[in-house]
Amino acid sequence: MNRIKKITFIGGTGSSIIGKAAKEIENWKIRFLVALVDDGGANGRLREQLDIPPMGDIRKALISLSTMPNDFSRAFEYRFEKGDLKEHIMGNVFLAGMFLKYRDINRVTRQAQVILKTKGEVFTTTLDKTCLNVKYENGKIIKGENTLDENRDTSIGNPLKYFFSGKIKVNPLAKKTILDSSLIVLGPGDLGANTIAPILPKGIKKAIEETQAKVAYIGNLMTKTGETHDFSVNNCVGLIEGYLGKKIDYILLNNAAIPRDILDHYKKENERPMPFIKVELEKGTRKVLEDDLIDLTRHEKSKIDPLRRSLLRHDGQKVLKLLRKILNT
Repeated sequence: MNRIKKITFIGGTGSSIIGKAAKEIENWKIRFLVALVDDGGANGRLREQLDIPPMGDIRKALISLSTMPNDFSRAFEYRFEKGDLKEHIMGNVFLAGMFLKYRDINRVTRQAQVILKTKGEVFTTTLDKTCLNVKYENGKIIKGENTLDENRDTSIGNPLKYFFSGKIKVNPLAKKTILDSSLIVLGPGDLGANTIAPILPKGIKKAIEETQAKVAYIGNLMTKTGETHDFSVNNCVGLIEGYLGKKIDYILLNNAAIPRDILDHYKKENERPMPFIKVELEKGTRKVLEDDLIDLTRHEKSKIDPLRRSLLRHDGQKVLKLLRKILNT
């Protein structure tokens, strides 16, 4: 009988895509750790108007692990197109109502897991909403995840430091999850909001330093104007390791060509495939695993969605092949 392997994904949309595929593996127990930094769009309005944590990343993780019929999942992801609820997503409103009822984020995720019949668990790394800030090379500080997401100014240089505003309450269940993991998977997703924000709390960093789990990082496919416009995977790894307090064990990278029409789309935003120097990444104990990791499906966003979204994404099944290789090493 195969021993249960506990896989902990840390991140946002990119992680949920891979987790959706991973939940079908019989002897894998999937857990998600997400940050509560989202403050943009309709999700941000719920956060501000109701004084609650943002529910977007929680919703995505829950849906990716749900075993409910597809029609139910699609309803949970429905974005209202008119009326007072215009731009809001059904699942976010539902989770917001649960939080207003219980005022306990762990109870909300636990109850939602029962309702959605998830094959895995979702935890937040903090117990309440947080504000993510970033300091750039020229000294400028950008406050708030949405402001960072919408930033297009490349003259301010590269990000030097990510930090939270105010006091942070670490979720003890997140720390426990990290400590008993077999493998921790970071990325893909926005460097600050999806990858670094969840590991910023001191208690999370300490748990990662103490865990016996291997740590893998899935490198982003493209740069992002205003945040990683002048970055390589090497830069991302160096910055992430500074917050982890330890070296990443495995780096998963795409080596397949990206279709020209997709490259042209990103070029309009001054974005390009994220470069990397393999020989530098493999210094020390790190191992680089390369393969075709691209999902060629075009991911068009809703016409009423005002936020920036990725057109190109990782293919969950392709990434799983490399994660299996890591776990079988």
